[in-house]
Amino acid sequence: MVPVLFPRRLFDWLNIRVTRFGARHATRQSLAVEYDKAHAMALKALTSVSDQEFSKSLNYPDWDPLLSGEATLEQLFHYIKAHFDGHAAQIRKVLSYDERK
Repeated sequence: MVPVLFPRRLFDWLNIRVTRFGARHATRQSLAVEYDKAHAMALKALTSVSDQEFSKSLNYPDWDPLLSGEATLEQLFHYIKAHFDGHAAQIRKVLSYDERK
């Protein structure tokens, strides 16, 4: 249902613009603060989930190869790290490219 109401093309277009806008004045310190806040929220949410709830699932649109189709709550928590690792790899690639110049 979500892809019908909010197509991937629109999601990708908005995601790029919102990310660029948010990054305009980002510093290492501001990124560290935001990361720590998000990490604390994820840990708080994680502690509120019972063992039985980790197997509950819902259907995600096929927008991200790391999280699509039927996804459990457990997979959602694992996705946080996988998503971060994907962006970290992108950053390392750019930094190593810049060092070769």
